[in-house]
Amino acid sequence: MTSMKSALSMAVMSALMFGCASDPATSSADDSAAVTTTAAVAPAPAGVDTAMMASCDNPTVSEAGPVSKTLYVVGTFPGASWKHIDARAFEHKGDGLYQTVVEEQPGKYSMQYAASDWKPQYTAEGRVLNVGETKVLKWGGYGKDTKSTIEAAGKYVWSVKFDQKANPVAVSLNQCQ
Repeated sequence: MTSMKSALSMAVMSALMFGCASDPATSSADDSAAVTTTAAVAPAPAGVDTAMMASCDNPTVSEAGPVSKTLYVVGTFPGASWKHIDARAFEHKGDGLYQTVVEEQPGKYSMQYAASDWKPQYTAEGRVLNVGETKVLKWGGYGKDTKSTIEAAGKYVWSVKFDQKANPVAVSLNQCQ
């Protein structure tokens, strides 16, 4: 009984510390299902410029984007374990596209795309994002991490796209050439 109370206390404290920015209107029972990686790459969301999302050299624009807070790709990365670090901060590239180019090491990672206060936070639909894939970006929250496997060391571009009202649209991960 004591260990159950401890586990419950830890869960409540984690939720209070990290927040829960999931969108209850779009959450479903399948959001908590176990996630497995498959070799098949899902088609990109309709109307998304996948070439621009995969480009590692899009210029940063001075105009403000639809998202008011700085977002980061934050997760189980070496040297950044769930910390919001400047090297993983997204920059606005125009038309609601935000990107960060990061030198990555091979490994299996869990992550979310979030502001430093965890509000808002986002995840990939299905909670798996393969290198070279563009998926629907959804509201995230505690325990709704995206899983990615990086096979080769190198520079990778992380991209998130929003509509003009800051609604999540798409996310991608691509190796820079």
